[in-house]
Amino acid sequence: MLKVLLGILACSAQLQAKDIVKVKVGRMNHLQVLSKDLKLLANGKSELSSDQADIRFDHKQNKWLIAANDTNKSLETKSIYISASQSIDSSVGAHLPGKLSLHARSNKSYFDLVAHLDMENYLKGVLPSEMPASWPLEALKAQAIAARTYALKRLEDRKGAYAVKNNIYDQVYDLKNFKILRPVHKRKVLRAIRETAGQVLVDPESKELITAYYHADCGGSTEKPFYVWGDHEAFSVTTDKSCPLSPHANWELEITKKHIQPLADHFGFQVDQVKDLRAYKRTSSGRVLQVVFELDNDKHVYVNSNDFRRLIGFKTVKSTKFLIYKKQESSPKLISWAKNLFMSEAQAAENNSEKKGHYLLTGQGHGHGVGLCQWGSKYKASKGMKYKDIINHYYSHAEIYKRK
Repeated sequence: MLKVLLGILACSAQLQAKDIVKVKVGRMNHLQVLSKDLKLLANGKSELSSDQADIRFDHKQNKWLIAANDTNKSLETKSIYISASQSIDSSVGAHLPGKLSLHARSNKSYFDLVAHLDMENYLKGVLPSEMPASWPLEALKAQAIAARTYALKRLEDRKGAYAVKNNIYDQVYDLKNFKILRPVHKRKVLRAIRETAGQVLVDPESKELITAYYHADCGGSTEKPFYVWGDHEAFSVTTDKSCPLSPHANWELEITKKHIQPLADHFGFQVDQVKDLRAYKRTSSGRVLQVVFELDNDKHVYVNSNDFRRLIGFKTVKSTKFLIYKKQESSPKLISWAKNLFMSEAQAAENNSEKKGHYLLTGQGHGHGVGLCQWGSKYKASKGMKYKDIINHYYSHAEIYKRK
């Protein structure tokens, strides 16, 4: 049974406390909370409490509809805060922390589900989601520092309902990935978090947090954030010859009409108009900066390579370190270019043989290429490099700072 009690939104300050990470874990049409002993806070002046399990939340026509057993309540408020003494069991799983908030979208039937948790518990869900817990401890330590810094930087920069998204556009948080680990790997993750506790990356002069970007595989050299997002932060480009050990060291993709269609829809041209597709500009690290579509009406459409990846699919076009050529082209420059990026001459020659499809992309690496390279970190750690040296290799413009 739900009871409406007058009161102050007592835990709002606690939920907004420093270093409490606010993670958007989903966009929901409805949510069923199955745990008991909950406190529901809304409007800054009303506290709803329930000792019943199975409470359903819906948002329709700018009103919250809350149902528990045979009792229904309607609330006009943008956000609802839920707290429990332990983790919350819900329709999206039993791995949510004990503090959640639901944030409605105006005139929408869906809402954002946001988890509130302290930094170290947040990292328990991030580390095994972003890097295999079986990897060397020193690589996990470097990842812990990058992930902690990234979250805190987003917490500084974003003042809305949440600081980070639970996806590849920020960093993946899933506590289930920690809970299913073998005990030996759980201990390793906890040790990586514990032995780097409070350590973040800052600018040496200003002592401000950097944006600690990271990615799976740099394909031989890292990239400046300016060429990906227009970010002017002073990342340096570093080479990394250990990346041939990655399963993403070399990849290829046959580009056909189905791949070009979302680009055509977005940029306003017809797929059948395309006469040619080629790399237009490259960055200093060898990545494609822009691709150009030449159309049969003598027009040209220039597409940022990050948009090219996004619209076709980040997992399909694994990086922007690629070469484009037509099926029928003889391309000795492909062999030369590929050899310099760790592909053997035999592999390059094979890739240049007859292919079905309009164009062939042959590339290296996986991800945007900025900051820490995870596969490079694994290799360096396996050769005995300590996490501070791994950090210095990929973030030479920053220093490790221990927060109190």
